[in-house]
Amino acid sequence: MTSNQQTAQLSEIIEALERAWQTIQYVHPDTRDAVLCVYQHHKGDRRSHYASNSWTERREGDQEARLDEVYISSHILAEGARSVLETLLHEAVHSIADTKQIKDTSRQGRWHNKRFEALAKTVGLTVVSDKSIGCRTPDITSETAEEYADLLADLEPVLRLYQPVASRVSKPRAKPVKLVCSGCGAKLSVSQKVYEAASLVCNECSEPFEAI
Repeated sequence: MTSNQQTAQLSEIIEALERAWQTIQYVHPDTRDAVLCVYQHHKGDRRSHYASNSWTERREGDQEARLDEVYISSHILAEGARSVLETLLHEAVHSIADTKQIKDTSRQGRWHNKRFEALAKTVGLTVVSDKSIGCRTPDITSETAEEYADLLADLEPVLRLYQPVASRVSKPRAKPVKLVCSGCGAKLSVSQKVYEAASLVCNECSEPFEAI
């Protein structure tokens, strides 16, 4: 695949996200206009984020308008349309809270309070408690999936370009080396690193240890 093809696919995804956001605005009119962005995920990044008044749009007659920003991680694209919709609705809750002047988060936007929880339920998100961030929205309800069925059908075939989540491969733990004293027969186990670092001598008989 050429870079031009990848760029075209990403543009198609952004356009689909914009259509999805407009649909959410139609269902929930308090959702504000926003610039939709996808970013390449790096370790420690958020899965998504909402930022109020982050962009300025030039309009006719030298008029300017401030727009919010909604960006989502490239990892979410790998999870399919339902996960993308959950993410957009989550960020729409923050947008609605801004419109209604409701303080729904604290700690630089990481702690989601009871006000956020109440709004999240009104847009059709499932909400569960989370000790680290207050609450989170792992999914949409079945009713929400039915309501946005056309949107989900529009999104799914577009999500061909994504960044998969790297799986963590745990290194097998090295087996200890079993040793026996060549003099008195005392036994012990040490790590491979210790065994290779130096010759071990028995404290009792001063004879060297040998691997079994």
